[in-house]
Amino acid sequence: MRGGIGRITDALLADLRAHGGEVVPDHPVRSGQDLPSARATLLDTHARVAADLLAEPYRSRLRSLPVGAGVCKLDYVLSGPVPWSRPEVALAGTVHVCGDVGDMRRAEAEVAAGRHAERPMMLLSDPVPLDPGRLGRTGLRPVWAYAHVPRGSSRDVRAQADAQLERFAPGFRDLVVDCVVTPASRMAEHNAAYPDGDISGGAISLWHMISRPTARMDPYAVAPGVWLCSASTPPGPGVHGMSGLHAARRVLRALGRPVPSLAP
Repeated sequence: MRGGIGRITDALLADLRAHGGEVVPDHPVRSGQDLPSARATLLDTHARVAADLLAEPYRSRLRSLPVGAGVCKLDYVLSGPVPWSRPEVALAGTVHVCGDVGDMRRAEAEVAAGRHAERPMMLLSDPVPLDPGRLGRTGLRPVWAYAHVPRGSSRDVRAQADAQLERFAPGFRDLVVDCVVTPASRMAEHNAAYPDGDISGGAISLWHMISRPTARMDPYAVAPGVWLCSASTPPGPGVHGMSGLHAARRVLRALGRPVPSLAP
């Protein structure tokens, strides 16, 4: 998207304000006392983070969702486009990097066992092909990547990440001007919703995808007047917004407000 995710954020904020909403930035929420009095409170964060805001037994229920695997984030500055060996890959803004299915299974099995994969499963985002405005005046471009690692890992895996990218984009290393590495153990400093580097809102398994954060008829209602609307609820992680949609519809119903139809 031209202008990056900030354009989506700006549009959402404009719509909120148009309907009388207020945005309060720079207001850390560390306990339930930091939340204003409201008929409905929606928490768009990891279940473990939400748990710290609630009393028992709601806290224990949310903490029953295991933390998922972690990621090490790498923010690159490149002097040129990623030199993919298959040029058509550059047409995608986001690329999953690992190899064939066997490579993926081996890499993820290592992480699940608490070990670092020599050839990690990675996700790389290169915004410039889809948004030329992200290209710097000097030709420098931002590229960021996640490398899957065991949760809470403090290891800098740049060497493994660079080697993995070099496999599929020969000459990648020669283009790196700088790189900032954020290990899984520090991802919560980057975003408090990523405890131990878990960007998936909790463990990913067949059971935990349908019963997150707990096995309940309404998984979004986590305490009286409090709803969870993050990836820690069904249908789980992904850029789809369905968790927020389902939670919002339940809040409207609870408040006796009309619930819009989902029909086109």
